[in-house]
Amino acid sequence: MKKRMLAMMAAGMLAVMGLAGCEGVVTTSETANGGSTAASDAGSSTDTGSTAEGAAEGAVSSDTTEIADAVDLQDYVVPANPTGKSADEIKIGLSFAYTDADEFTVAQYTGAQDEAEAQGTNLYITDAHSDEVTQANDVLDLIQQGMDVIGIYPVNGEMISSSIEACNEAGIPVFLFSTPPATDEIEQMIDGFSGGNAYRLGEQMAQTCADALGGEGKVIELAGLYGMTDSDLRCEATRDVFASYPGIEIIDSQEYGWAKEEAITVVENLLIKYPEVDAIVCANDSGACGAISALEAVGRLDEVKVFSCNMNDEGYEAIKEGKLYSSGIQDASEEGHEAVKMALDIALGNEYKFYGYTSTDVVTQENVGEFETPGY
Repeated sequence: MKKRMLAMMAAGMLAVMGLAGCEGVVTTSETANGGSTAASDAGSSTDTGSTAEGAAEGAVSSDTTEIADAVDLQDYVVPANPTGKSADEIKIGLSFAYTDADEFTVAQYTGAQDEAEAQGTNLYITDAHSDEVTQANDVLDLIQQGMDVIGIYPVNGEMISSSIEACNEAGIPVFLFSTPPATDEIEQMIDGFSGGNAYRLGEQMAQTCADALGGEGKVIELAGLYGMTDSDLRCEATRDVFASYPGIEIIDSQEYGWAKEEAITVVENLLIKYPEVDAIVCANDSGACGAISALEAVGRLDEVKVFSCNMNDEGYEAIKEGKLYSSGIQDASEEGHEAVKMALDIALGNEYKFYGYTSTDVVTQENVGEFETPGY
């Protein structure tokens, strides 16, 4: 938890971590209601042993908090404080917002499983199916199972605070993955973030769009899902970039639930409403490919440029064919791998970056040959 980190920043050390022990390697499978079941090759223990940590956190002084508040966590490296545990003793719980809504999250899910297997650690995965209440129950389930560390991919960036508080109260370290903290208050409650830089992706997309339009044009914005922090950050970045171009106007903004078919319907309706559109900016390639399909259906693809983030295989091919102007490549599998790596670093007491950003690049028709297809 962040409180433990606050004490370390001021005193130069971490409070003692009372983490759960576990014997044997555990594999997991998703249940129908979004929970998880575990099949173990050996016995396991769910003794959390977290009371000492809770007492240590309670001792953090207000002076310590004031000192820590001045630290820029964007570049902060958490010092090592070995716990003496090994990877096969650690139980990692990952609460996904969803695992099957698009190709990106499927690749994240698979990457996390592959990394856990490679590290010989125990991974428990839950799927909230894009429902905040289900995710809250999932996190409580992981707490009750005695996880050593819990990672959360929030359905809603602000509503996740109660689940984080529950982890804090249980003495279980908690971090966010894929979607960064939505508020400063949430940032103060977690042990780190692992995933893509959503703001940077939106910034790169918007700047590419502004350059392609010559600083003037009417733009439609497709947001993945309002309230989901990575989607909101991409929209925020887009507006920040366009603020420097008085000639660019966002004429409408609609969400499409990260799904191509929904994006097709949204764009079809918007094209009827707006006869003049110069560009469409999208939160991911599922939305972009949906927009392309809608534009092709009415013969307007030649007059409207489409820009995107989170390149997938379909988007990759659309760039090669000249249908999609650009996308931002963000390796979903890498995000899954890195989430497990951060979980282990936290649980083992290794040094790690508080913000563990994965790489992002802009891909256009000019440089698409320099990149491999994402594979999802």
